Amino acid sequence: MSLQDAISNRCQEMHYSRKTAETYTTWARQFYKFTGRPASTWAEGDIKDFLSDLSTRRHVSPNTQRQALNGLTFICREVLKKELGDYSQFDRAKETKRLPVVLSRDEIRQLLECVPAGRTNLMLRLQYGCGLRVGELIAIRVKDLDLGRRVLTVRQGKGDKDRCIPIPERLVDELQAQVDRVARFHQRELAIGLGWVALPGAFLKKCPSAEYDIAWQWVWPSETLSLQPETGRQGRWHVSDAAVQNAIRRAVKIAGIRKRVTTHTLRHSFATHHLEAGTDIRTIQELLGHSDITTTMIYTHVAMRPAAVSPLDTL
Repeated sequence: MSLQDAISNRCQEMHYSRKTAETYTTWARQFYKFTGRPASTWAEGDIKDFLSDLSTRRHVSPNTQRQALNGLTFICREVLKKELGDYSQFDRAKETKRLPVVLSRDEIRQLLECVPAGRTNLMLRLQYGCGLRVGELIAIRVKDLDLGRRVLTVRQGKGDKDRCIPIPERLVDELQAQVDRVARFHQRELAIGLGWVALPGAFLKKCPSAEYDIAWQWVWPSETLSLQPETGRQGRWHVSDAAVQNAIRRAVKIAGIRKRVTTHTLRHSFATHHLEAGTDIRTIQELLGHSDITTTMIYTHVAMRPAAVSPLDTL
């Protein structure tokens, strides 16, 4: 078994997301390229040197360095079953305080108007309207949309946490139409021997029939079939985050917005606009799914309050 397969299998056993498995695999490849030696010979000194190199030569952010540390520790301990010594003394990446990029309401409107009407436009409006991470957006299942109560449940968000978010009223009818399209498409897939969907964790063993249930189908299914890495079965995954990012980039260019905009900018804008409208910080924390309120407090530095008027304008 290859190291990549071993990482994927162990992540699955520990109920980690596919995205986490892909990230850890990427760090394994980079670490192999750095050491030039097979995984069986890796040691704590190699990890320390690699982490220091990330900081001093590649100048990565602290978050990236921590991600590499977590990935390599997982690989060595959980996959290679190595008992590692102390490797905590490495050159730490410098912590910098960066404020998030936020779009004004007019810029949000301009941006969305430059995305052709259809599924992607609906996805981006839902992301802004609910403050979703792009990974949360693309992984919504039919059962997660309670359109009667106007509630979206984010399942297994960052930190493996669930949370509930109000669905914007103006999106309810369009989301219902999308769910109806998915249901019709699902029936056609079943008729040709497809229609199954990957299930989280060990739920497949608990309820094997659920993989064909409409409730578990993706709200935004991919247009192409792919092979499930764990089983080799051909099926349909959800749309990729790259497709959403590309749509944002095109819209930013067309709209002529001169800011560095990604899909995450919509989440930043959601939080900031809530704060500017008077929503309390604890509520925003819950809506965003932050574990620590200090993470949410960053938006107090970019929100423009009515009282924050330049003295020049009062002359």
